[in-house]
Amino acid sequence: MVEVSVTKPVAIDGQHYYASGGAATPLSGTMSDPSLSGAWMIEHQDLEMRYVRVPWADVSATNLTLDSGSISHRIAATRLAIAVKANYTKRRTYGSYSTSSYQQGQKFQVNAVSADHMGNTYGDLSAIGGASGGTAMGPAGTIITYQPWMQRRRWDDSIDTETSKSVDGYLFYVQRTMCNGINHLGSVNSEYMTDFEGAATWGGGLGSFYKSQYLTVGAAARLQIHNSWYSIPGVYSTDKETTAAIFTLIDQMGNQVTMQDLMAEPTSHGIGVPPSNEGFPEYNINRHDYTS
Repeated sequence: MVEVSVTKPVAIDGQHYYASGGAATPLSGTMSDPSLSGAWMIEHQDLEMRYVRVPWADVSATNLTLDSGSISHRIAATRLAIAVKANYTKRRTYGSYSTSSYQQGQKFQVNAVSADHMGNTYGDLSAIGGASGGTAMGPAGTIITYQPWMQRRRWDDSIDTETSKSVDGYLFYVQRTMCNGINHLGSVNSEYMTDFEGAATWGGGLGSFYKSQYLTVGAAARLQIHNSWYSIPGVYSTDKETTAAIFTLIDQMGNQVTMQDLMAEPTSHGIGVPPSNEGFPEYNINRHDYTS
């Protein structure tokens, strides 16, 4: 039976962990007592990831004679296919508050699925890093912001401008090799996110699985990962994961937003690799808070 484990990961042993090298300001003040009023600047930031762990395979043995042939593979590593959504707003508002400023850190929740799309499980989700008390990301799931980063202070006309930014980007695309070279497919990213066969080797490389999970007219389409995210060497099991690695991944995804290095999902088929130019510089990983 497929299970979903929900956890809010925090730093352990009483230590604060900031993979980004920055610290969010602790909660302070209240937003209910009408004793202060005026024009306020309120900022908001959140991030969401959807992920599937996919295999990376090597040819480990071949056997070829005049009457038979076979190829064996080994799992060299596993890595993630990731979809990212992020939002940032700065707005001018009026109201009454008991303090002149307010700030809260951005906190995250892991919603891990215990089995892959074929029903295979890879260990107890609570066995992260060989210890109890945490939850591995598992073979698939989501990471969401359950508490957004928020800041309130006095509005300053000299530096403040209302703005709203959002991104819906990917760190993979769907590739099809044709006579004119590499092509990409449009509006099929979610369908191919579990294409283990396509993700297992680079393009049509040595020992590739010729047929991907889904077939299209012409050449077989394949899931193509953009870079290697949260790579774990060898076969996957949940006890190979660590909380620190999960924190690092979240910060890496925030940086992808800041550097505008995400891919938009193509809306139609086309030639070449989709550009990596989606995101917005207002996102700041120093607002991530991994304390309890």
